[in-house]
Amino acid sequence: MGLILTGIKDIQTGSGDDFDVFSGLIDEDGVSSFLIHKDRKYFCEEYLGDADDELRVEYIGGDDKFTFNAGSYKAYNEWRNLLCNAIHGINHKDFLNKREANKNKDFFEILTFSDCEGSIGPTYAAKIYDDLIRNKDKFEEHFIKTNQEQVNNLNSDAYELMTKVYKFGKEKGIVTFNNKPK
Repeated sequence: MGLILTGIKDIQTGSGDDFDVFSGLIDEDGVSSFLIHKDRKYFCEEYLGDADDELRVEYIGGDDKFTFNAGSYKAYNEWRNLLCNAIHGINHKDFLNKREANKNKDFFEILTFSDCEGSIGPTYAAKIYDDLIRNKDKFEEHFIKTNQEQVNNLNSDAYELMTKVYKFGKEKGIVTFNNKPK
């Protein structure tokens, strides 16, 4: 199984009883929905607020989402290590070991967010998007300098695809991390 990142813009939130807990999706009249679980809310506080355990998120299909297959979890973590080296000059593990000292640094959210299921709301998606725009040249220089052709099938194009995912998420949206597309 691989990691799927989906950026969705212009979402609607609310509660609902029609949620299929096994598939995570409901398709009714072109509306898809899924739940944000409170125990996985990391970087998604603006939507959960005082919700008890979970919140239903709905979006209309079409041009309001962008899905990117980041490959295997191992590949995604190797890409994050490359990103961390390029931007901070240290490996990902060392960055995580100094989490508190690094909390205001670029890409903190990407580098500390779990690589399994979860969601990032628009506030943090906008911050990550800005980090991606601001650091693009630095990442590309490092990518070329270290003679990286690809990192387990995540090549330099992955940076552009990540940028697009977070662009969608910052527009009153969300970025979801899943092992199947939403």
